[in-house]
Order: sequence, then C-alpha cells, then structure tokens
Amino acid sequence: MDGPREMETSLEVDEIDEVVGQVENLYFDDLSLDLEPDEESGSEVISKSLVGRFMTHKQVFNSLLRDVLCRIWNPAPGWKMQELAKHTFLFSFTTRKEVDYILENRPWSPCNGFLMITEMPNDGL
Repeated sequence: MDGPREMETSLEVDEIDEVVGQVENLYFDDLSLDLEPDEESGSEVISKSLVGRFMTHKQVFNSLLRDVLCRIWNPAPGWKMQELAKHTFLFSFTTRKEVDYILENRPWSPCNGFLMITEMPNDGL
C-alpha cells in the first residue's frame, strides 16, 4: 500500500506531466498579448501627475525630500514620488485638486533647494 509520501510524489509527477503537456507545443506567438491602449485611463493618470527637478548643492536623501514635501503639500494618502533620473521625479496624486494646488503655489523650495515642477506631458514621459 502506498504511503502518504509516495502518494504526494505521485501527484507532483502527474501535475508536472500535465504542465509539460500544456507548454511543450507552445510557440512564442502563443505567449504574446494583444493590448489596446486605454487613452481615457491614461489621460486621467497623466492629469494627476507632475514632473519635477530638484536643484540643490547639498546631498538630500529622497526620503527626507518626500517627508518635507508631504508636510508642505499635505497630499491625500496614496501619493507617490518616483525618481526617474538623478534629481528628477515623477509625482502621482489621487486627485487633480492636489496637482492644481501644487502648480498654483509654485515655486517650492524644500530642503534648502529649489523644486522646478510642471505638469506631465500628455504623451507621458
């Protein structure tokens, strides 16, 4: 009589054989996806995003810059700051109202530096 370990091994082999049977005749074209751009969703994300360049002569850690911006902008939870290149950031917000506030109250000078900030271009970066 088969023990629990032998039955488990038998199931694993059967599962592996099943997966191998499913993928052995696949071609690269079978693995590609046909995606259609959702321009409406894309433009909504872009409208709630800003691009900024932080100018400073001192070293400022991104976490400190984020904390300072969070205090002065007071954005809703869920906002994001992503470094795209050295001292260049993408800021994503949950509402357009936050973006408008930041743009209307420029210039910003956090951490003894200067943050040049603008709307994200309609075609993305």
